[in-house]
Amino acid sequence: MTSSFKNHGEHEIRIIDQQVWCICEGQWNLEQTELFFEEFKEKVIPISHKPWVRVNDIRCFELAGVECGALLAELIRWGQEHQCLVSIYVINSKIHEMFAGMVKKLSEQMNAKFIFTEDIREAEQLASDFLNSPE
Repeated sequence: MTSSFKNHGEHEIRIIDQQVWCICEGQWNLEQTELFFEEFKEKVIPISHKPWVRVNDIRCFELAGVECGALLAELIRWGQEHQCLVSIYVINSKIHEMFAGMVKKLSEQMNAKFIFTEDIREAEQLASDFLNSPE
């Protein structure tokens, strides 16, 4: 999956208990998406023995190229296979609404749970609620 192109965009992945916080910024190309996915898997594997939630803070995310769509689908699929209960997306712009449409379509195709919100505190509460609710 490696390429000779420079990655564009930035990310930070933090694990807090069984919550995976992904902060995505800038305009992403395929190389950045690949870098993110590899780091994501590396950090999540140690907690994937129990259910977990993913919170995606994309308020400073600008855009990803269409070539990134297949990896996004793979990220959703990988999460399902590794006990991800829900993916929560914190959005705040029209561009994010378009991105949300793509996420919604992919998630529905895979029967993956997802939520969109514009409030970071609501995202924190939702993540906690999903982890603490009995199945």
